[in-house]
Amino acid sequence: MALSAPAVPSRAGLRPWAEREWAQLTERRPGATAALVRHRWWLVVLLAAAQGAWTAALMDRTDASLFAAAAGRLLTGQGLEVFQDPALQVGPLYLLLLAPMVLLGDLLGVSPVASAGAGSAVVLVLGAVRLAGLLGADGFRRACLVGSMVVLGPVAASVGFGHSEEVLVGLCLLAAGLVLDRGTAPWWVAPLLVAAAADVKLWGALGGVLLILAPTWRQRVASGLLTCAAVAAAYLPFALVGGMQTGSYVWTVNPKAPASLLLEAGAAFTWTDRLSQGALVMACALLCARWRPHPGVLMVAVLMLVRLATDPLPFSYYWTPLIVMALVLVWAAPWSLERSAAATIVGLPVACAWPFVGPSIPLTVGLGSVLVVVVVRACRAAQPALAA
Repeated sequence: MALSAPAVPSRAGLRPWAEREWAQLTERRPGATAALVRHRWWLVVLLAAAQGAWTAALMDRTDASLFAAAAGRLLTGQGLEVFQDPALQVGPLYLLLLAPMVLLGDLLGVSPVASAGAGSAVVLVLGAVRLAGLLGADGFRRACLVGSMVVLGPVAASVGFGHSEEVLVGLCLLAAGLVLDRGTAPWWVAPLLVAAAADVKLWGALGGVLLILAPTWRQRVASGLLTCAAVAAAYLPFALVGGMQTGSYVWTVNPKAPASLLLEAGAAFTWTDRLSQGALVMACALLCARWRPHPGVLMVAVLMLVRLATDPLPFSYYWTPLIVMALVLVWAAPWSLERSAAATIVGLPVACAWPFVGPSIPLTVGLGSVLVVVVVRACRAAQPALAA
């Protein structure tokens, strides 16, 4: 994420302005700017960690405390029993990622919620920046992406509510879609990314529909078997030994959720209903498999949108995977910086703040559709990078 650039005083726009300011700062403080460039990734880590720790500690939601406590137990003698609590609706891989963060917090005397929030924020920001880099975003655009995620809401919206795993699932599925669209990686990369998404949270298994994009039926079958094996390896020890109760959890249909159009508000929504929801989501994503030039990215976006539109709960953190996906593509697309900045500055606060104003069915459908349109247009603009 190189920041140094020559001054270009004759041009107008966001990048020339930033280049002129950077050149003047380099002239006045050459040592400071050299240190900033040299340690830029540590600065990104510290910025994301500070945001995550502060937001998590400030909000300290029940779910964040539950996940941190379960992660702390994971590495003890009772580790296989953590899923006896049906409220624990995350996967073992997510708890495994949180465990060292919680242990580090204990050593430093920091609350487990704050330490888990800091570590989660760092993982999310670095993951998004890495994907943007693979799509051809230069250092300046990746720096803008970092600022967008940390300053304008997505990190706070996910980590603050204790559900950074939602964005992590989205990043894994986006990476799987990109791998399948490019077709240059080994065949086993995409199924392992889908398995990782499912091991972080079970809804990531919906990404299995992406494997239809493998070039041959042999690879499709092999990819499906590998994904199933990797997911089973993660969950079966907890199910066979620890008495896993994840499937016994019951949600309640919220009257402001789109699902209330079909189901009575206040009705129970079980894991059987979740399976029906998942089948509908995968079927809708499958309809996009023939979209060209890059169906994988669109399938992921549609998968996320239909999941939102059919969920019994209008939780704000359900939106963060789709928002972060749109951000990555907006800053990776070869648009003018002014256009990318305008889309981010105008749209992102609205997307992150609407649940606090009051979720509703029209807003859910409208905002979700707008985000998918943004993803499609950015995807088309980034076509050369996606095909590279």
